[in-house]
Amino acid sequence: HHKKGDAGKKSAKGDAAKKAANRFAVPPPPRLVVNNQNEESG
Repeated sequence: HHKKGDAGKKSAKGDAAKKAANRFAVPPPPRLVVNNQNEESG
């Protein structure tokens, strides 16, 4: 049996995960660009 509290926590974690994903989604791109440049050089 699922607890009602668990459902609330899951939804809360989902929102936090989305917010975190949006925050961390910005920094990664620059690194990917650098990696692409390295691949072209190699």
